Amino acid sequence: MRRTSWLFTSISLVLSLLTSPHLPFASAADQVLQEPAGAQPLPVPTTAQPREVKYLYKGKEITKSAYEALMMFNQSFEPMKKGKYALAAEKLAAALKLDPNLYQARTNYGFMLGRLGRAEEGIAELKKALEIDPTRPEAITTIAAMYQATGRISEAIFEYKRALQRYPKSPLAVNISSVIKQLEQEYKREQAIEKSITPAQNSEDYFAHATYDSVAKWPTTKFPLKVYLQGDEETQRISNFRPEFAAAIKQAFKDWADASKNAFEYEFTRDFKKSDIDVYWTSDPTKVSRPSEGGEARVSYDTIHGINHVQIIVLTITPDGTDHFVPLNIIKAACLHEVGHSLGILG
Repeated sequence: MRRTSWLFTSISLVLSLLTSPHLPFASAADQVLQEPAGAQPLPVPTTAQPREVKYLYKGKEITKSAYEALMMFNQSFEPMKKGKYALAAEKLAAALKLDPNLYQARTNYGFMLGRLGRAEEGIAELKKALEIDPTRPEAITTIAAMYQATGRISEAIFEYKRALQRYPKSPLAVNISSVIKQLEQEYKREQAIEKSITPAQNSEDYFAHATYDSVAKWPTTKFPLKVYLQGDEETQRISNFRPEFAAAIKQAFKDWADASKNAFEYEFTRDFKKSDIDVYWTSDPTKVSRPSEGGEARVSYDTIHGINHVQIIVLTITPDGTDHFVPLNIIKAACLHEVGHSLGILG
């Protein structure tokens, strides 16, 4: 089972500061104008020839296809702002067909693919962007963010460090340094957890160590644990909930069961009165104590009998409440994290 980073604060930071998509061509020195100065077709009359059309950008003549690529790039921003990432990606792909070396379009295309849960394809596009312009940090920091969001912690750390080495004077340097420190701590902790969740030699236990820094665990007499999931009628009333979220939480339980070699047993139920673990969804970050984790597992237990009940709450919106479309890989990470908590992992 691939382990996924639980540093949602870092992921949120990365997705908002380190990997913000390029804005529509604006008046900043290294960007293009929304209506690029001189990029409108300019007729050049002559006395002996038909009127000639030239395309100018920053005072330099560009080809018609390059001009059309800039305009198509700008068209990607309206759907991007509305969370229509598939349409934005379509516009960016069209821009790249017209101008394969348009760095901003290549970087944003990789970013959009990541938003659509197509991280591997996004990383491939970002590597192409890095080849186009290795002097700019956006591509490499977004690559690192995607590795982080998909649980490839060591690769994320490597890319962030590479970004610091290449761009030490970048305004992002301080944020990158902070993310690296957190990820290194997370990586050490995950290594310890990997050792702790090996199947137990004792047949009465479901993991060799149920936790990394706690002793809470379920008594095996409770197995199979009954897991309550909200039905379609309930989830339809929850803002931003998507059907694939239900599959993500079910897969999280399966992944943990596989990790225990099925020593941990569970079954789903629609009767919350008989459940051991309840799973709820919410679009309100105030409903959880630490929104940065993407959810919460409220564990009830006593020191004699162990865990007796757990309530899991997963956010359907980003922790800061600003993004109403949460990538599926982020939801999967939250589900894995909170199900791990419900079993006593990390207490």
